Amino acid sequence: MFPPSRGMPYNLHNPLLAVRLGNLAKLYTEDMKYGGEEFESLKGKSIIFEDTATKVGITQMQDIVSAFPQVLKDKARDFYYEEIIDRKYKTINELYQAF
Repeated sequence: MFPPSRGMPYNLHNPLLAVRLGNLAKLYTEDMKYGGEEFESLKGKSIIFEDTATKVGITQMQDIVSAFPQVLKDKARDFYYEEIIDRKYKTINELYQAF
């Protein structure tokens, strides 16, 4: 399982949230994900993320923060799991600023 300090990025004990996260993952294509490449806009990708999350019913701030890793790829995903996961961000804007 996962070490207590790292945990899962979202709560699987909430069945409705798990369904919504699954729906988000189904809708999210690779080109919608943020990879941290030069000239790639996190702001643009974040607008797509927040819009898609809202459409699948992920509207609570903590759930949006928990869903964020699903939209990362490549260097950005590696950075999240190496540097960000242990930090406890309360808003999505705090999380965006970390990138």
